Amino acid sequence: MRTLTYPLAISLCLLSALAHAQLFGPIPYLKPADAPPGFSDGTLNLEDFEDQRIASDIAIRGNIPTTLVAPSTVTDSVDYDDRALDGLGRSGHTLQSAGFIRIDFKTRPQSAGVVWTDGGGAVTFEAFATDGSSLGTSGPHALADGNASGGTAEDRFFGVRNVNGIKAIEIRANGGIEIDHVQWSVNFAASSNNVAAFALPNPGFVRVGTVVELERFSDGSFLTAGEISALDGVSRTGLAKLTPLGLLDPGFNQDSIPASVFLTTAIDSAGKVYVTDGARLIRLNNDGTLDTSFARINFNPTFARALAVLPDGILVGGNFTSVFRNSSADATTRNGLAKLDVNGNLTEFNVGANGNVAVLKTLGNGQVLAGGNFTTIGSLARTALAALSTNGSGAVDASFNAQVSSPASILDMAIQGNTAFVAGSFSSVGGVARSALAKVSASTGALDTVWQGRASGAVQKLDIVDDSLYANNENSTSYGSATGALTPRQLARFDLINGTLDASFDPQFTQRRRVLHVRAGDASGRLMVAGNFSAVNAVSRLSISQLNANGTTDTVLPIARIAAAPRMSVACDASQQRIYAQGDFDQVGNLTLPRFVRMQGNAVDSNWRPPVPVSTVGITLSVVPGVGIFNESLTRLR
Repeated sequence: MRTLTYPLAISLCLLSALAHAQLFGPIPYLKPADAPPGFSDGTLNLEDFEDQRIASDIAIRGNIPTTLVAPSTVTDSVDYDDRALDGLGRSGHTLQSAGFIRIDFKTRPQSAGVVWTDGGGAVTFEAFATDGSSLGTSGPHALADGNASGGTAEDRFFGVRNVNGIKAIEIRANGGIEIDHVQWSVNFAASSNNVAAFALPNPGFVRVGTVVELERFSDGSFLTAGEISALDGVSRTGLAKLTPLGLLDPGFNQDSIPASVFLTTAIDSAGKVYVTDGARLIRLNNDGTLDTSFARINFNPTFARALAVLPDGILVGGNFTSVFRNSSADATTRNGLAKLDVNGNLTEFNVGANGNVAVLKTLGNGQVLAGGNFTTIGSLARTALAALSTNGSGAVDASFNAQVSSPASILDMAIQGNTAFVAGSFSSVGGVARSALAKVSASTGALDTVWQGRASGAVQKLDIVDDSLYANNENSTSYGSATGALTPRQLARFDLINGTLDASFDPQFTQRRRVLHVRAGDASGRLMVAGNFSAVNAVSRLSISQLNANGTTDTVLPIARIAAAPRMSVACDASQQRIYAQGDFDQVGNLTLPRFVRMQGNAVDSNWRPPVPVSTVGITLSVVPGVGIFNESLTRLR
């Protein structure tokens, strides 16, 4: 789901009487801006299925089980899903069913719409009020053109606007149905028939944003990427640039790629940013605008995850089997590795792997290390780790052979001089026992037997800052050395020479859900850490924090708060003039009040903390004065 912007949606306790509903469509639709005038005067929320999930705000069902469909030669997505108006919709995800597709809204928007992109038979659209009654029907319309090759000329928008709320919309046909782009918006401030004249509260609900990449520019500023919608209250989609002090850099803003937990970034020597979300690769200028001189490439399947900037282009790794520009019909075979020149043209480099290439690290002299879960690469048998030449058509370096145990997966690497630290899931390297961590020669793959760091489970992330190696995964894992006891750590620090665990370094991250990315901070010994967390060492920090050298939270520098838009459901108790809100927020203003709050006007009751089951987050609430608060399944919450 993408939220173009997402203001606080607070219910104003509407009467059940319906205002006149207005239907829209069928209207030709190529991009979000094609939603018709008057459809929404609130903020538009958009589910385009590109993250291969369905937003928790909505529930979708069909006559047969609805199916999320990945890009292919027969997928018919919205034209602009690939950020190019080229008459083709093959590069986006869609949802398919037959007979009907119904979208129920767990909150009650005032405008809701859907884009029909393909199917069979005549199409009918119907909308339903909050009490389940019909708001009107449009159709049947003869829209299908009989072409299943991704054309977009027949794509049509259907929508409805009703000031007192919409329960559901439905699109029907006597054949198959393919949709993309469900849209809805809420603007309760414009509603009429209010039971009580509540002031519109805006206490500042914040959900922690997921940072999946943290890079540093040559000037000391930081690039953050991930499931990000705002930084310190300023709208930023997917990527944001921070000053060396952790504040928003207003000069960088992009709208070329949506927020995602699958973003991978790389920065070249000119400060330009390469970004892939698995499906495509683009290049951004220093201000975040799209670099149109670089021809965007698409990947099939959409599993491009690793990037390595080269002097003459960029190398991309993943689990794809082909690459193309405009149409998968024109795809060129590339198995897990593809090299593009500085203009985005596919080069002759053609070294294939028989498995996923998860990480790439440059070594200089036209060489890179590739890690993943492959067992052969090029024409050589190599388990999970190999050295490659990127010159010409490419070649595997036969002199590099780390002899990683099989089965194995290399998930990350960190390079220092002529040595490489590798992390993942393996039990030995070079015939010597090594658990999830190892240090090898970057030129031969030979194991450094002096360095003996290890972990009890798979390690997903490695970073070198100053004279230390930092290791972590999504969960707390025990770390130590081959001769010492293992100690639980969320973020472990090892000596680079012998692999000794720093027992004194143990920062505590609250609500940590992703791997942590570590970079040098604003001074020697200090660290900038990003991921998905709400506090560090009990100090409130949303997704990014600077740490002192000993792992304590730096409280001097102002640090930007990276947030994603919270999914909300709300209810009012008119008899007490109170508003209840629940969702997946972590904070309300500066207060740590996860999931459920009570407000009176614009004031938050910080002492009111009822227990709320996790399964109730994001559902619709109802208040029965004097009785309690109920969810839509009539389960009493309070």
